[in-house]
Amino acid sequence: SKRTLATYAESVRIFELRFKHGQVSQMNVEQARSQYETAAAQIPQIQLQIAQTENAISILLGNNPGPIPRGKPITELALPAVPAGLPSQILERRPDIAQAEQNLIAANAQIGAAKALYYPTISLTGLFGTASADLSDLFKGNARVWSFGGSITGPIFTGGNIRGQVAQAEAANKANLLAYQSAIQNAFSDVENALVSRQQFTEQLAAQERLVHALSEYARLAIKQYDVGYESYTTVLQAEQQLFPAELTYVQVRASLYGSLVSIYQSMGGGWVNIAEKSADTPAKAPEPAKSPEAPAKSPETSAKAAAQPERKNSPDRIEVALDGDASVVNVYRVNGNGGAQVRAPKGGWPSQVLVRLHGFSNLASFKATAGGETLDCEFKSTQSGPSQRNCILGSTPLDIMTRSATYYQVKLPAMFLTSDRTPVEMHWAD
Repeated sequence: SKRTLATYAESVRIFELRFKHGQVSQMNVEQARSQYETAAAQIPQIQLQIAQTENAISILLGNNPGPIPRGKPITELALPAVPAGLPSQILERRPDIAQAEQNLIAANAQIGAAKALYYPTISLTGLFGTASADLSDLFKGNARVWSFGGSITGPIFTGGNIRGQVAQAEAANKANLLAYQSAIQNAFSDVENALVSRQQFTEQLAAQERLVHALSEYARLAIKQYDVGYESYTTVLQAEQQLFPAELTYVQVRASLYGSLVSIYQSMGGGWVNIAEKSADTPAKAPEPAKSPEAPAKSPETSAKAAAQPERKNSPDRIEVALDGDASVVNVYRVNGNGGAQVRAPKGGWPSQVLVRLHGFSNLASFKATAGGETLDCEFKSTQSGPSQRNCILGSTPLDIMTRSATYYQVKLPAMFLTSDRTPVEMHWAD
């Protein structure tokens, strides 16, 4: 808007000079001035929105209202990539799902509490494991009441009150179960809407950019034709009146695209914050890959480590976790060929098999894994005559656990690494 205002101000200045020397009419001057004032009226509205947003951010940060320090211009902001294969388990971080889950757990507990009303609170066993006096005196008399200790009694039959409480608790449990299912469905719907919005805004931004370019050329050619007398200034006015709103719309669509990224982050419960952090200072066309934030069911979790070479630390080998039948697969995609990761068991314990597949490695020099004080060393040596030699040693014991396909090397982690205490496995590899 400021750039357009400056352009229109220059037009007003030129037309006033032309009018002064009798080259244009007063009407042309006022047309140019109307363009200028139209652009000038936009700027205070934008500045008001900026001030309100900055004040809101300052308050959220616990500061007094005031301006927010600026960084890169909007044209230099990189869009963090949304990685493929994000597991649905990251939605468990959403507060609405967590709340619905806890409500369901509480409803189950209420069923148990209601059913417990059927039973008296007594000691079933006495000293040395024998039946207690409370238990032997439980059914005394013909009043059909719990009686023990001579001082505490509780009726067996309460006119269906206890049974009603149990039924009520069970109904509440069903309601909370449906609410939990609904929360999950809403979460998937939010993710779908956010991903579709991002795709559509991306396409809309590209189309709007082409429109702005076309209108810019239209305005440029209209001015040239006006200068040589082929067109009236009305044509120039129409061209510039279309260009300015198109530029504003372009910026709004770009902001909507950034907003869709925020919606994806929010709908996923903050599940890919690491990707956003890593790609904030990288070019948009080459965003930083990142680890899977949360492993899928029965899959181990991984945390990537920086590459061994300092000059390549901004491009670690990409790591993804997936399922392949009964096995969990840690896929490593070569970026610089040197790196490492820590593999951790999910909450339910290690799966039956954990396979490490290294993709895109032309000649894997070494692979090492360490867990619980044991170290696995693997080497892959090419020979001029005969097949390549694979060699893996755990301590002093050779293991045949490395294979090679057309696209990747595969190492099957030894069973002794997948312990019940869920000890993490440290991995390192080099091409």
